[in-house]
Amino acid sequence: MFEPNSRYYQSELKTRTLPDGREVSYVARRFPPRDEDLKIMSVHTVNKGDRLDIIASQKIGDPVQFWRIADAQHRNLDPHELIREPGRKLSIPFPEAGV
Repeated sequence: MFEPNSRYYQSELKTRTLPDGREVSYVARRFPPRDEDLKIMSVHTVNKGDRLDIIASQKIGDPVQFWRIADAQHRNLDPHELIREPGRKLSIPFPEAGV
């Protein structure tokens, strides 16, 4: 259902039956990787006008994988916050093999 470079690629699909009998499918909750499981490739200093998809394209080779950069920024769930302030340091993780 999801492309291999999607953050939801390996996520489980679940189904719930509503009180009226209809079944609804949804993607199970996804948890970011633990700090100890991340392998950091480099650090990027945010410049005015940066976008995570462009940073991902330049550093990881795929703009769709901006979510990997967001995952590597500990305890921050808002990707837009990551690029708001120039000078911020972003950890850039290694891309997964085969993606």
